[in-house]
Amino acid sequence: MSHRLLRCILPTALLLLITLLAACHTAPAYHNYRSVSVEGWESKDTLSFSIDSLPEEGTYVLSLGVRTAVNYPFQSLWVVVKQNWNAPLRQRIDTVACITHDSHGNALGTGVSRNQQVQPFDTLQLPTGAKGIISIRHIMRRDLLPGMSDVGIELRKAE
Repeated sequence: MSHRLLRCILPTALLLLITLLAACHTAPAYHNYRSVSVEGWESKDTLSFSIDSLPEEGTYVLSLGVRTAVNYPFQSLWVVVKQNWNAPLRQRIDTVACITHDSHGNALGTGVSRNQQVQPFDTLQLPTGAKGIISIRHIMRRDLLPGMSDVGIELRKAE
């Protein structure tokens, strides 16, 4: 194959590959984070997320996202996640443990100054137009959690 032909084919093939890889990863139906106080996350501070009108019916995976700083003093974070959905009317309450550090104290997840962990914890069958409110509060033994930065959720249609 000539050098000139390779210069024409290679960029086109690379662009096609990137397009195919991007198409395999669907965008979330909902993805949002809420920041907590600089001093830390208090147990009385409930974080709420409002999901308005899902674009299509299907099976969705709900994930919890947590961002911690280097001064987060625990290996995990325990939260209560309360879901209120309008179609069908239902309420669900889950206790979720998010492991933030390994047994040696090394931070898990990704990031440099802050580490982010994302953990799927529920699968839901939801109709088109479903609306919901998801509330999260921590249930750690310490009232104020230093080193917490953000807490979020992601709702993604299962593939």
